[in-house]
Amino acid sequence: MAFGITFQEVSNPPMPRWSILLFVSLSLTIGIVACGGGRFSSEGHTAETQARSDPIVAEYVDSSLSLSEFERAYAEKHRDTSSSTDDSLAAYKNFLERYVNFRLKVRAARDAGMDTLSSIKQEVASYRESVGRPILMRSEVYEPLIRTLHERRKEEVDVSHILISVPSDAAPKDTVDAYREIKSISDSLERGVPFSQLAYRHSDGPSAQEKGERGYRGRLGYIRAGELPTAFEDRMYSVDPGTVSDVFRTRYGYHVLKVHDRRPATPPVRLSHIMIRRTTDSAKAVRTLDSLRTEVIANRASFGRLARTYSEDGQTAPDGGDLGTVNARRSLPPSFREALTRLDSVGDVSDVVETRFGYHLVQLTDRESLPSFQEAYDELKETISGTPVVERRKAQFARRIRSNVKTSVDSSRLLRVAGASSLDSL
Repeated sequence: MAFGITFQEVSNPPMPRWSILLFVSLSLTIGIVACGGGRFSSEGHTAETQARSDPIVAEYVDSSLSLSEFERAYAEKHRDTSSSTDDSLAAYKNFLERYVNFRLKVRAARDAGMDTLSSIKQEVASYRESVGRPILMRSEVYEPLIRTLHERRKEEVDVSHILISVPSDAAPKDTVDAYREIKSISDSLERGVPFSQLAYRHSDGPSAQEKGERGYRGRLGYIRAGELPTAFEDRMYSVDPGTVSDVFRTRYGYHVLKVHDRRPATPPVRLSHIMIRRTTDSAKAVRTLDSLRTEVIANRASFGRLARTYSEDGQTAPDGGDLGTVNARRSLPPSFREALTRLDSVGDVSDVVETRFGYHLVQLTDRESLPSFQEAYDELKETISGTPVVERRKAQFARRIRSNVKTSVDSSRLLRVAGASSLDSL
């Protein structure tokens, strides 16, 4: 896949050797090689020498290019989520050619002692500007996974599970025994044996037999996407409430799960509070807070001013009782969550709420919306980065590129035109 420039098009007078090298780089083609499992086209390089999570996608002359190098080359560039798969693959092939030729040019100029020339510096700057295009690792690897995660986070799922653990170094017989045990449990569930009973008796989950703990009798409560292994969440979001999944495996072992309920995810809220600590005269504390609530509702005093004056929470009182932004269903005591269900509008103040810390008034100071895909992108990318599913998609992507770009470096042509005796002399 050359650029279509023939050597007869070179104008006179003859170009110096470094210029010929720059020109030759325009007619080079790129060798795309396997990621894992296969051998490189150059002798002495094998897939075994490459980290499985960083496959080689291209070879040229005596150098190679890894997938992570391409990801870094696109880093901090424009993000374009609208490109289709075909367009992205075409753009990737185009980028391979331009990027490799750019690197060859810089190398040739450096070897010829010309890398300080203003023309070379200008070309380097021009190249770096020209690669500000769609991030293919984003569109081909990360974006589909992040979009799924973002959609799933619009719901929270109440789920229980039963785990039969399988250590990573388990012998084949132990793995088979674990599968037979989970299959027997699955059969019992089909016969109507209560899920919680089987979880209490058989689950290797760390809290299955610890009353009051999350995971007791297998009950994990409401979970949002991105907290558990992909295989678990795939079942969790595909099983209807009230039903049980098939047997599946994660890195922890074999599972079955049951979905109890789904509900819309609650957007984060910003809260303030006034707290009076527990005393022997709890009735007096409640009367004081009721009086303060009346003052706020009647617009005779601001909640913040009263918090600074009366609240006994030394950390938040100086800031008008501000508790910051919290996830209402995950970060608050149950009594706070219950009070929030009756706060419809920003500025509303709760009745007196009791916790183990004391007595509170709670004000809803802001209600945020769930983040858009673009707003959540960076956080969700960090959530999935390095996970097995991402590494698999990287490897699959490299294989797709390899199958679509079947060319190789014409080393003999390079040597002939450059007048060099070996690649090492370039």
